[in-house]
Amino acid sequence: MSAVYFLKAVSSGWIKIGYSKRPLERVSGYHTFCPHELRLLKVIEGGLEVEGKAPTVRPSARARGVV
Repeated sequence: MSAVYFLKAVSSGWIKIGYSKRPLERVSGYHTFCPHELRLLKVIEGGLEVEGKAPTVRPSARARGVV
């Protein structure tokens, strides 16, 4: 089963939207190397097709790389 996850960097408010077959393991990996406090907001069933329907932000508000 694939899932879409929403992960928030508490200090900056940035939200990472991604998908994975193992979302909890993926999120755990972010906790290993990201210097920010992270909070898992939600996990929903689905893959790329669901991730693509997530709310988008204007290009100038996007960040490059990981959280």
